Amino acid sequence: MFSKILKLVIITRYTKSYLIAMGLMLIYSILLLSISRSSFDIYYRYIFIALLAFFIIGFGYTGTIPVQKSDMDFLFVSSIKRRDFASVLFISSYLFQGWIFLFISFVVGSEIIVSSPDKIVVILDLFVLSIFITSFVILMTRFSESIKLLLSIITALFFVFALVTPYSPASFMFGHVLIGTIMVVLSTIVVGILASRVLMKADVGMTRVIGSRRSRKSDSTEKNNISFVGRTPERAIIKNNFNFLSFVSKTSGSSLNGRSSKVKYLPIIGIILAVIMAVIIIKEATSRIFNLFFIEIFFAVYASSFIPMFMSQGALSMERGWLSFTAIDPAIYMKNLIIGKVMQALVLLSPSAIIFAGLSVIYKTTLYRISVIELIIIPGILIFMIYLSFFIGIMQIKDPEFMTPNRNLKQFLYGIAIVVFMVPEAISLLIPYFLMGFSVAMVTISLYLLTNKKMWRKLIFRLMENDFL
Repeated sequence: MFSKILKLVIITRYTKSYLIAMGLMLIYSILLLSISRSSFDIYYRYIFIALLAFFIIGFGYTGTIPVQKSDMDFLFVSSIKRRDFASVLFISSYLFQGWIFLFISFVVGSEIIVSSPDKIVVILDLFVLSIFITSFVILMTRFSESIKLLLSIITALFFVFALVTPYSPASFMFGHVLIGTIMVVLSTIVVGILASRVLMKADVGMTRVIGSRRSRKSDSTEKNNISFVGRTPERAIIKNNFNFLSFVSKTSGSSLNGRSSKVKYLPIIGIILAVIMAVIIIKEATSRIFNLFFIEIFFAVYASSFIPMFMSQGALSMERGWLSFTAIDPAIYMKNLIIGKVMQALVLLSPSAIIFAGLSVIYKTTLYRISVIELIIIPGILIFMIYLSFFIGIMQIKDPEFMTPNRNLKQFLYGIAIVVFMVPEAISLLIPYFLMGFSVAMVTISLYLLTNKKMWRKLIFRLMENDFL
């Protein structure tokens, strides 16, 4: 029975092409572990910590267990053993969250692990850490959004402390293999046990989109609505999309629908990330091997890689085409939707942009260039990614109570688009005039996309023809 249920769950969540692609990528990363060499392994440790913090906070705060509405009619009411059911749900979650983390950590860690005398142990620790990530995401599904955010931040800081102390689960990547291994194994065991209890008590409520318009405690659909009294339709659209946090997508594997009361968390996250960045820069500025260019690339790529991709994919997930695009010109609707999302991204990025500008003045460096990238170039990339999402396939949540995730190979195109932008960003950090030109180009492209009414109408009409209800 276990194998049949596992097969059913996997084939309804993942396409064969997706599983094959992820398998090949994992094999590639494993091969990379034996051939990579680097003289900047200390900086790759910072990249690893940043990625780890992103996974813990990003997936911990927004992640869900990949179950579908149809499961309510079968899996949740069948005579499957609870232990088998829990194991299947965990494996299904691991194939996305844990697997992706393992691949990325192997690629980044390859520059560190090859020089470690305890190479095998460190590789096993990364595998254990991928199990921790999956277990942590499952555990967080039982908490409210404010508690999820708080616990995710605290947990991420616990790992970030590896920068200053060996008593952290991530310290095995900083040469403290014995202590780090003990810490990560114990942490995974504790979180794994708690997560297993969550899965053993799984119910239909776990399928719901977090913070959906319908309250879990009540059937009222009015409780979380935003007031638009006294606003024009255009301003109401901007306000709705500024206050509406949505990372629901085929690529993100996450679900978070929060209204105005949740937007206050964005600047908090932005400030925390800015402080962590400042600590790393100040710490490195006093070291002998300070490499400003590497740090600039790290922070610029880190911000531009995740924010546009995650914010763009969920932009239209909760829309209703028959209501939104027939009540107002689709072109006007999309323009104001994009403005709302760009404002949202700027709220998240502004604290770190201010930090980088201030540190640039203090240390007389070129860190201000990252501020330019965050405030001008990344919003432009976000607009382009929203445009690109029409060609990848927008995931629509037709019932706001349930997620219906399905992973397919087309989603990798999003990653390719982000990688393409990394090259001019890196050049911008080296050549000031190129930074100016790239900024002007992104502003020009953004204005073109925002003002091209014919293009948006065509995209929206094609979307609705393809069953976007």
